[in-house]
Amino acid sequence: MTEFVNENLTYIVPAAIAVALYIVWEIANAVRSRRRRRAGKPAARPAKRRWRLFGGGRAQPVKPKDEDEFHADAAAQMTRRLEEQAREAHQRHEQRMAELDRKVEKARRLVAESGIGVAAVDLLATMWHWPVRARSRDWTRPAGLHELDYRPPAETGADAEPGPKVLIWLWDGRPYRMEIDPEGAATGDDEIKANLVLHVDDEAVLDLDVTRPQAAAEELWTVVDVAALRAGDWMAEFAAFAARLKQADEEKHRQMQFERAGARAARIELGEFDPDAQVAEAEGNK
Repeated sequence: MTEFVNENLTYIVPAAIAVALYIVWEIANAVRSRRRRRAGKPAARPAKRRWRLFGGGRAQPVKPKDEDEFHADAAAQMTRRLEEQAREAHQRHEQRMAELDRKVEKARRLVAESGIGVAAVDLLATMWHWPVRARSRDWTRPAGLHELDYRPPAETGADAEPGPKVLIWLWDGRPYRMEIDPEGAATGDDEIKANLVLHVDDEAVLDLDVTRPQAAAEELWTVVDVAALRAGDWMAEFAAFAARLKQADEEKHRQMQFERAGARAARIELGEFDPDAQVAEAEGNK
């Protein structure tokens, strides 16, 4: 045995040194990995070894999923993808609806602040009976409105079917037309609902949802909502015209009341039974 060792010493010593160095290298890697784990750092991936001193088999391959698990995972991924698409579509819809709501609300505010909504129903109330009265020789337009040129509609026969109320006029040379169809209006909750449409320069610029109680006068409508609006310079002109027409019409009614009352008072003689005359006579004798 001694002779064998002595004869092979040249081979045994290098092998022993290699084994010792390998063991030291393994211990150093283990200590380094433990320190990194404690410090919260990922351990360095050991270099790929081309041979093993103490044996050991190859890494076991990952067991593939069976067919049921594969289809279940595919279905789950598809469900998650569709749910995400649905959420994105809902968000886009909400954004577009918010933009549309802001636009409609702005139109409502413009109609209310400019006064054109109230002006439209005021004109409707003032001019409702003009198509009939304008055919009378005694009818006159409100005084002071020299820029107004009213155009009564063509006469229709007695058998003609009732249609929408149409009012046509020129104001300072600009054509206006207002339409409402009370015959075709919807009825509900003891109210009549209809659309009031205004045309300026032969272009529809305003569409209002209007309503009135069934028991109220047929010309007394109230603005409920804005169905369409094309903003423009016509708004200021229309509001000014409606205000002037309303004032002139009220003044005309006051003048008519005064004339009727004056004509009646002129036919009354109270003589000595007039207390006002007695007071005036007493003050004159002082």
